[in-house]
Amino acid sequence: MSSEKDSPTPVPASPPATVLVPTDRTVIFPKEKAAGLLQAVCFFKPQGITGYWTPATKDLEGAEAGLEEFLKSNGRLRHDSWTNYRRQVTGVEFDGAKLLFLSYFSMDLTPDEKAQVAAKDPHYDPDHWKKDPFWINDGGEAYFRVIYDLPQKKFIWYERNSDP
Repeated sequence: MSSEKDSPTPVPASPPATVLVPTDRTVIFPKEKAAGLLQAVCFFKPQGITGYWTPATKDLEGAEAGLEEFLKSNGRLRHDSWTNYRRQVTGVEFDGAKLLFLSYFSMDLTPDEKAQVAAKDPHYDPDHWKKDPFWINDGGEAYFRVIYDLPQKKFIWYERNSDP
């Protein structure tokens, strides 16, 4: 009989192929902050929102299946590596239907670049995107937002930053 010490260390499973941005690079904003997130990151707030809700991590399962095809079908040509992406998520309601609002952005500072920013700004917080809406007024297709219809399992809205 083997002891716990003899047991192999579990290896985390690789995320499913449909996960483009894993949960460690995701923050879920509660419903109390949902309106502020949309106001901060959207050029034009989606029409028809009747309320907000707080998604759970399990609500994100499968939400990125088909995202790349959806973006391409909406004219997105540029594609940065998903390894640089973060996402901010909240729940929106349309006539009682619970949908996911997902805001994607690329953050690709190297450790040296982060150190340079921190040296210039002693208040720099590399995790600021986990606390506050992340918005930038340029960046083109690298910064975009979608709404995912959970019951229908499809994307129903898309907005991207303007091209630089």
